[in-house]
Amino acid sequence: MFLAVCTLLAIVLVVFSHLADTFWYMRFVFDTKWGFALAEGFPYTAPVWMGEFGQQEALLVRAHLVRSEGDSFNSGQKVVLRMRHADWFFLEEPHQLIRVLQAQSCQVQGDCVLDCTAQATVVAAYRPTQVGESLYMAELFSGGFAGWAQAAWVLHTSGLPISTRWTMDVDDDGIAMLQAQVPNLRVVQSFDDLEAVDAEAAEPMHVNADFNWQWWLHCFATHPVQIVAASPPSQPWNASESAAGLLAPDGQMLLRLADIAGAFEIPVGPLPERTSAEFVRLALQFPDGDVQLQVPNGSQPEQVLQWLGADIPLSSLPNDHQQRLGTLTIRLPQRPCIESNGDFSLNQSEAHLCTVATAVGTYIIDTASPRLWPQLLNVFDDLSGASEDLICYGLSGQRLWYAEDFRHCIIADTLERDGPPLSITFLAQAFPQTQLSREDLCVEICCPEHAATDFWLGFPFQMTEALGWKSEVINFPCQDHKAMSLRLRPDPTRIYLQPSSVQGQLRIWYVVSRLNMAQDLAEPEDRYAIEIQVVAQGIWQGQLPGTFQVNLLEEWWRDASKATALPPDVRVFSGPHPLWPDSSLEAVRAERQHRVVRKSGALLLTLHPACTGGGVKEENLNWSKTRLAALCLAKGIDLNATTSFVDAVAAAANNQRLWQALQTGTDEDKWQQVVTFAKTAQVQLPEGTNHVAKAELRARSTMQRRKQDLRAQITAAEVSLTPGFFKNEDGSDAAILEGLRPGVSGVLLADPKHAVELLRTMRGIQPDELALVVLGHNCPNPKECSQQLSFPAKGRNCGSQLLLAGCLHNLGGKKVSVAHQNNVTVDLPDVVYCTFTVHADECDAANWKAFSEYPVKTVVTAFADAGIDKVLSEPWGRRHLMKGKGTTPSLADQVSFHARVDQKACDTLLACSGHNLVYMIPRRQDHSLQPGYSVIWIGQSKAEALKAALQVPGQLGIVRAKNRYGIRVHEAKHDSTFQQLRPGQTMPSKVAVSHLFRLGPVPPSADATAVQAWATASNWKVKVLKALGPQHWLIGSEVEPPLAYPSFNGQTVLITQVQQRSTQQRIVQAGQLQQKPPPGLTKARPEPEIDPWLFQDPWSKAASFDSRSSVSSLSTSNAPRQLTGPTEARFQQQDSRLQALEAGMQELKKQQEQQHAQLVQTQAEDRDATQAAVTGLKEQLSALTTDLAAQLRVSTESLQTAQAQQQHQMQSGIDELKALFLTARDTRDTHKKPKLQEQKDDL
Repeated sequence: MFLAVCTLLAIVLVVFSHLADTFWYMRFVFDTKWGFALAEGFPYTAPVWMGEFGQQEALLVRAHLVRSEGDSFNSGQKVVLRMRHADWFFLEEPHQLIRVLQAQSCQVQGDCVLDCTAQATVVAAYRPTQVGESLYMAELFSGGFAGWAQAAWVLHTSGLPISTRWTMDVDDDGIAMLQAQVPNLRVVQSFDDLEAVDAEAAEPMHVNADFNWQWWLHCFATHPVQIVAASPPSQPWNASESAAGLLAPDGQMLLRLADIAGAFEIPVGPLPERTSAEFVRLALQFPDGDVQLQVPNGSQPEQVLQWLGADIPLSSLPNDHQQRLGTLTIRLPQRPCIESNGDFSLNQSEAHLCTVATAVGTYIIDTASPRLWPQLLNVFDDLSGASEDLICYGLSGQRLWYAEDFRHCIIADTLERDGPPLSITFLAQAFPQTQLSREDLCVEICCPEHAATDFWLGFPFQMTEALGWKSEVINFPCQDHKAMSLRLRPDPTRIYLQPSSVQGQLRIWYVVSRLNMAQDLAEPEDRYAIEIQVVAQGIWQGQLPGTFQVNLLEEWWRDASKATALPPDVRVFSGPHPLWPDSSLEAVRAERQHRVVRKSGALLLTLHPACTGGGVKEENLNWSKTRLAALCLAKGIDLNATTSFVDAVAAAANNQRLWQALQTGTDEDKWQQVVTFAKTAQVQLPEGTNHVAKAELRARSTMQRRKQDLRAQITAAEVSLTPGFFKNEDGSDAAILEGLRPGVSGVLLADPKHAVELLRTMRGIQPDELALVVLGHNCPNPKECSQQLSFPAKGRNCGSQLLLAGCLHNLGGKKVSVAHQNNVTVDLPDVVYCTFTVHADECDAANWKAFSEYPVKTVVTAFADAGIDKVLSEPWGRRHLMKGKGTTPSLADQVSFHARVDQKACDTLLACSGHNLVYMIPRRQDHSLQPGYSVIWIGQSKAEALKAALQVPGQLGIVRAKNRYGIRVHEAKHDSTFQQLRPGQTMPSKVAVSHLFRLGPVPPSADATAVQAWATASNWKVKVLKALGPQHWLIGSEVEPPLAYPSFNGQTVLITQVQQRSTQQRIVQAGQLQQKPPPGLTKARPEPEIDPWLFQDPWSKAASFDSRSSVSSLSTSNAPRQLTGPTEARFQQQDSRLQALEAGMQELKKQQEQQHAQLVQTQAEDRDATQAAVTGLKEQLSALTTDLAAQLRVSTESLQTAQAQQQHQMQSGIDELKALFLTARDTRDTHKKPKLQEQKDDL
């Protein structure tokens, strides 16, 4: 255990309340809040008074008096420290704080000098953080017994890293006792002895000194400790000696002890990665997913892997996780599941670990560590709120009250402080009436209506959720007197209980519910402590009445087995002793020999279910035959040969060995073992064919074609637009129209064939929002199209959610837009879609096996020399081909797949293509070739292609097409490279073939070169592809031919366009339109529309009559009602009003159109006038600019002329001044010498 020693001294000081008056007289010898900060530029030199102290025996250091207030330090008076040479190491850091205890002070020439060389003076300083493996302790008042040292030894044996470094006492008689315990004990009796002791020595030391002396305090500086243990005389808490406490001189030593401990404070802190109780996350990956597991930080990897039952070597883990686990990902061969006994596997280790299953995740805790409670606290923090308590349960549903009861797996949950705990007692009466059914991994329990409430109240939903099983309750509360259903399904994102153990776990919960109910009904006076096990797994501890019979426990087990669809037979034992069914607990407890009683006094009852053969061998044999038949069919062996071969191998080989061989490994490894078994049993291997792969390819192609047809063939009548996707200008949702009516506003979906007429008739008739969405990729009017888009829709019959392709046309006065409130824009990487292909005829057997089984991994390894960190990403579309058609891997002669490649690394990888057995082809997203590259074909020899590649600098790899090889280069280098490799040859034409044509009949002697020359002379760029006969050729071009019936050497030929297979673009971008509506969406057949005239037509009730009808019957029939009088006048009045209103509307429309025309004309006139004004203003500005430029040019020329004249005048003046100065100097020299001579004469 590593401990970071940073700063501490621990001491416990107990002061009783009755000594409060004495406490205020406590006098501290050292004030630990004061320190010294070394000044810059030391050692300090003072030539005036240095001799008074002696420079040879001490050092002078300038320092500042520092006082600490909280976390800050305030500098005070400047002082000079006189220190010993032995304390020089304290001055290694010039800005650190040091403490001086009991220094002599004096004033020298106004400076305060502190003498630290006296024997009673102690100099202490903080040292850098140290990492050690033990805590050192000093024992004061040790005596001869050294009790604290003995206690330290006991703590050390319990795992606490602690040791005694030195002891101190004044009694000489105790030295012999100490030496008897520690033979190599070193005794220090004076300050000189202490200075002679090596500070790095590991041997213990005893200081024989009085506690009130000062020199022994140097031990804290030379031999620092982290813990001080003291047992001073006259302890205040020792009432037996009637000590006076702090009032006595011996008692006041405790105050001095506290003072000393405060002066040498050195805290000790643990390293967080070793002593922290936090959890780290392990991502456990397996073939079909991954789960999360929380383990204690710093756990031993080997212990955790053994607990999980994972046979993984430590060397497979990262180097920094092989000693202590941190956050990392571990790959496991299979999904980890919790077994019925709480273990992860049958070979789980017996480490002191425990799996804690919760609703939020799965944890592993260390039950033998003192960090158990902090780890549980962290689990509790992940689960609970502020007003909840942590509760733990065993797998059987019983609550655990003590940590000693933790087994391999427990369930943790939270409970409201005032809420009732989880109780499964309600299940006791309800579970016998339930029925369990199982389908794959799903378990469904049906409970009748009269027992549904008790079953719902008692079922442990919290425990199933913690064990990783989702629960779904159906029809509760029960409706229409139907049964309630409970479905349990494992959560694939969690570590869950093994599906095969769910029924057994339910059976245990049912039995425990009956036991809880029996305990609640038992009288308190007649109870016996009972412990119940199932085989060796404890499920219940409690008390049962003495009259409880063993057969009742067997009956409960059978009822629970019937409810869970498990075998019901069981026997009850007490340890190894069988019990009679009619035995009572009182009688069994009274026996002495034929029962087992735990140390706690609980009687042990063990349930042993019946163990019979369940046909495992037969199931394994059938499973082996199925897997072997699948392997044979995958190899292309027909059904009859597969059946005969499987039966022969199963009959001759060892079934157990065959079952084990087919369990693990790849399909190729399994087949090799089967081949070995067949050779050993002398069974002839059947020959494989390619029929299976062909049939699979045909079925896949048919399915894809059907899906494409479903995505392509769709009409507007089959779907409806999703509301909320199209928005009006004001942000409101646009209405979805089903048809056109006058004045309607919204969005209408139409087919392309109807869209042309709608676009012509609907434009300009609506001033508000009116838009037409045309279904499909063919826009009927691209010039007026608003945008191409993908829009959501819904199937009218099936209700399927779809995403369709179409275009939007705005036809109204206001525009309809698409909602983008949920749009998220991200930066996309610049990648290239590439195809990687490997041919079997270029590889040896080992390489081809690797490429065939692991194509992606082997291709990445092949490009390792390119120096790219990430060669490819997201591979897809792996195919095995034989002669260009799909086949099985064993019969394939070519394997290929697609992947994404970084654009920056594409050319680097292309340069290695073909040289490393892998051919790389860059493509566009539609699988066409990536532009920007050209290929120069060499021939049918790869050796020639490799030789030519060495001659071309900057080549981009070898290209293979069937049996031809070429060199890939950039398109800009194609011409120069072609002339380099094929000098003197005609360069092939570069034509982007977008149309295919059939040309013929041409003269029989015309070859491809002649056809190419004829097309070039006709000003038609073509590419001759192949001959279709002696007089017909297939040519390609990007433009139409200039003539349909041109002449070739005087012979008229016909050019006909060859129809190419066009890939119809998918209208359905996502989703699938079902042909039949689902059962839940099946609508009743709509009733036929009723003719309104059926009941309102006055002639509908007129009876038909023939020649036999009498006149009397006609006279009695009801005559039709006629509208006369005021009613007819009212109808006529309404009709006239409507006509007048229609005429007024037409007049108003006519006036509005006239006003609109006038407004448009006015706007045009205003626009022309404004344009004329702007043009005139521009002309005026242009003229003004020209005038200003001319004026500026004249001004500049005049200024330049004036400046030249001024410079000329200044130069003339300067020349005149120079001439004047020269004249004056000549005149002055003639009169200067006589004057100087006169002065000399005067002197």
